[in-house]
Amino acid sequence: MPPSSRGASLEAAPERPGASGTRLDPFVRHTLHSSKLVVLVSEGTWHPPTDVYETTDAIVCRMEVAGVRPEDFQILLSGDTLTIRGRRRDAAGAVRRCFRQMEVSYGVFDRTIMIPSPYNPDGIQASYKNGFLEIILPKAVRYRGPRVCLEIGL
Repeated sequence: MPPSSRGASLEAAPERPGASGTRLDPFVRHTLHSSKLVVLVSEGTWHPPTDVYETTDAIVCRMEVAGVRPEDFQILLSGDTLTIRGRRRDAAGAVRRCFRQMEVSYGVFDRTIMIPSPYNPDGIQASYKNGFLEIILPKAVRYRGPRVCLEIGL
């Protein structure tokens, strides 16, 4: 199958006699030339590492998103679902590079977190420092009603 004309093609290295002694699997060869793989790589979302924990008075969501500009975040809270979306832009832009190792993800990210207990929507705080987005949701104070003392009649 020929490489896709819609995006960059991924080519398998030509076989060299004695290089590895094995041929490239036909499925792998097809996948390398498939336009679907290119779409997944170029248009996929990534998921930043995220910690969610509780303290005695708050639920804390801490996300590692170094290099994201504050205006590139979208934070939505609906019921017990917190959704954080954004985009980390590649600082090099369209400069052509040959990576030897690539571990930093770029592009659109999306995380949905279920909030484990009731929270107070009036006291929610968000901050972005040193590459970490931190959202603090104060726990809701449960109303227990007035205190009543009862005497037991015997």
